[in-house]
Amino acid sequence: MRVPFALWSGVVAAVVLAGLMARDFMNFGVFELNLPLIGMVAGGWIAVVLLVGFITQIRNAAKSRPIDVPNDVASEIRRHPQD
Repeated sequence: MRVPFALWSGVVAAVVLAGLMARDFMNFGVFELNLPLIGMVAGGWIAVVLLVGFITQIRNAAKSRPIDVPNDVASEIRRHPQD
């Protein structure tokens, strides 16, 4: 079973956010929700998910469906018969 990219990349983004918040806690000794930091991590995650989805759709559009391959081959043979 494959885990969707958006799900596991969201977990990675949450771990990155936790690490950045832990760094702030270590530096300043105060744990607080830093909304600009959360926004940057969430924005980066959304951008990566959209980019990967766009690239995946382009790759899928470039491939022919397996059911169409025999028809494509047959039509090419009919158009260019071997002598």
